[in-house]
Amino acid sequence: MSYLIRGQEIEPSTEAAYGQRVKVIATEAIAKYDIVTVAGNSGRILKVSRADADGAASVRVGPMFVALGKATAADDVIEVAPWAIVDSVDTSAASAAGDLVYLGVAQPGGNVITKPSGADDAIIPVGRVLTVNASTGVMLLCPQDATLRSSMIRTGTATLATGGGSAP
Repeated sequence: MSYLIRGQEIEPSTEAAYGQRVKVIATEAIAKYDIVTVAGNSGRILKVSRADADGAASVRVGPMFVALGKATAADDVIEVAPWAIVDSVDTSAASAAGDLVYLGVAQPGGNVITKPSGADDAIIPVGRVLTVNASTGVMLLCPQDATLRSSMIRTGTATLATGGGSAP
């Protein structure tokens, strides 16, 4: 069964630098600006959980969003957006504006500037640093942006074995 998101569940943002907001139901406690992923639905309303780059892929299977509010417990209604600009954060680990921001492994839903390197860590870019600073840094969180993942594609050359085949 498929569901459509109704117009009354989507609102343009007029007071902050966010994309369109969607009301969702939290399945757990969620902090403002956590990266969340679709975990199911309740009728026509999506349910979301904090995305997790450490271990089970089942907690990052759906589209990812940025939480715009705080959920203190399961079943709280919050708003999410496809992107958000977050300011007054420590981005000093970045070498320059434009560096990738990754889904964190230590805290589900969190983000880090240092690329995860654990054996079971999924490397999932979720944004970019806009301003590098230890206290007034700015980042753009946009976990649905496919261009972030395309920057992770490795390119190179390969040597192909020669054989008796022929080209068309």
